[in-house]
Formats: sequence, C-alpha cells, structure tokens
Amino acid sequence: MGAGNTKRHFQAAQLLLGMSDSLFSGTDAAVLYESLEKCGNKGRALHGESQAVFIAQATETMASILGGYVASHVSLRSAMWLTCLPYTLALAIGLTLLETSGFRDHSHQQYNMWHSMLQSAFSLAQIVKKDLVNLNLGPEVLAGVLLGTTTYTAVWLFQPLWKRAGLPLGIYGWAWAGLNFSVATTALTAPILQRTLRTRQALIFLGVWGGICYLFLGTLRNQVALVLAGCALYWVRGGGGPIVTNAINRQATPTHRASLLSARSMLTQAVFLLWTPAIGYVSSTMGLTWACVMTGVVLSMGASTMLASFTLLYPQVTKNGHENFDDRDGSGVIEVN
Repeated sequence: MGAGNTKRHFQAAQLLLGMSDSLFSGTDAAVLYESLEKCGNKGRALHGESQAVFIAQATETMASILGGYVASHVSLRSAMWLTCLPYTLALAIGLTLLETSGFRDHSHQQYNMWHSMLQSAFSLAQIVKKDLVNLNLGPEVLAGVLLGTTTYTAVWLFQPLWKRAGLPLGIYGWAWAGLNFSVATTALTAPILQRTLRTRQALIFLGVWGGICYLFLGTLRNQVALVLAGCALYWVRGGGGPIVTNAINRQATPTHRASLLSARSMLTQAVFLLWTPAIGYVSSTMGLTWACVMTGVVLSMGASTMLASFTLLYPQVTKNGHENFDDRDGSGVIEVN
C-alpha cells in the first residue's frame, strides 16, 4: 500500500493482506496451545491465550498512537511503510519456530502446500462436523461467532457515533488507542471469568453485557461517556475471544486444531458480511440509535439467549453426572454420557 498510486494497487494490496490474515488465522493460537501442551502446561492454556491477546492489543494501542502521529506529522504513506516493520519481524521470528511432535507425526501427509490447502478446503465441513458437533462445541463457537460480529460491527459504528457526538477528529486516534487497550486489559480477565462462571455461563454473561453496552452507545451523546461505553463493550472481545479459543484448543485434534480456529474466524467474517448491509440500511433509514439497539438485541443478547436455551435443553454432563462444560481451571476434558 505504501507504494500504491492507483485504486487498483490498493485493492490488490488489500486482497493480499486479507489472504495472509486468513492463512495466519488460527495458527498462532494452535501453536501456542501445542507448545504449552508439549511443556506440560496445558492447564495454563487460557492464561497463555489471554496474555497473548493482551500483548497483541497493547502493541496495537501503541501502534495506533504512533501511526496517527506519523500520518499527521509526516505522511500517510510513511505510516504505511512503517507498518511493514512488524510484519518483517514476525517473519523472522516465525522462521525460528519448530513444529511440535504431535503435529509432526502427521506432516508427511502435507508435503505439498497447494495440495494441502485444496484438501483442507474440501474436508473443512467434515472437520467441523466431527470436532464441533460431536464434541458439543457448536453452541460455544456459534455464540463466539455472534459476539465477534458484534465487536466487528462496533468498529463500523464507532466513528459515526463519535461524529454525531461532536468528538474532534484529532482525538480519534487516542479514542481507538483506548478501545484497543480495553481489549488488552479485559483479556486478562478471561481466566477469572471461566474459573468463576465456566465457559457457557461466561459467554452468556458477556452477551448480556454487550447488549447493555450497545443500548448505552445508541443513546449517549456525551463524548467521554461514549468512548467509555465503547471500552466497556470491548470486554466482550477481550474476555470472550480467549475463552472460545481455549475451548476449541482443548478438544480439537492436533491436525484439525488450526483449521477449526480458522473456520471460526471464517464464520465470523461470513456473518459480518451478511449483517453489514442490514445494519447499514437501518442506520441510514432509522438512525444510529436503532442500529445500535438492533445489534445489541439481535447479535449480542441473541447469542446469550441461544446459548442459554441450548444449555437448558441439552446440558453436557461428565461421567460422575454433574452438569458441566469444563473444569473451572480450564484444564479438563469434556466427557459426554
């Protein structure tokens, strides 16, 4: 993008960036889990995932401030070139990574990258059925998809809401920094939420929390209160993301783990793709307030209602008969009668 001069250049750059993000999606969380498992620290997987989110979002917080400064005081093109630096560092670090033994045992089946990608595309439905439906992870993943869509939608709604409240354009960068930092800090609460409420109950709570925050976003006009409501909403992303990721990691097989995490990301993007035209129409015809109310009720509280209903109708039980989705420390294994 830094070298682009036409609309086609930027479109091509965005396409390549989207492809790279799709290929990367799920891999980092899978590698982290397998590394902890190899070291005998599988019970710390949720803590590791929440800490990884904290580091990523804290870095993004600093990057948003630095990028805004460079774009406003030097040039937008310079900020784009500066973005290449973390990708270069990530590539250098990635070359030092080693496959865990559990995955290496199957590596002979994936000697050809393109053959592996094509095979994965055809077998993704079977993987989802086997590892999500049979392991009873479907409701948790679907709730995570809906909650993820609520935070994606918020990214689109924040700036029109700020503009309506009269927030100065020069403060936008600091506001985004505050939002990213809220994701970083709330990610550290994920182990506490799971230990206190268990996975399903934690996601139900976060769905209700997100719905309430959206109601505030739609009605508030005070600039500071609006940004704070957005930071509160991002607890859904910071706290819910690591919980759902950990649930998939613990139950998926090593060869399917990254694929399932990528499938979850793909489903979130697909739902967001279908949702945005509807929310855009509501925003343009009925106003931002109704767009926020609709998102909070349909997606956020809808996720809680769906998961609560499924829990009541089809509770998961362990061998000793106690209703439970997972151990409170996040280290157990689901067993269904």
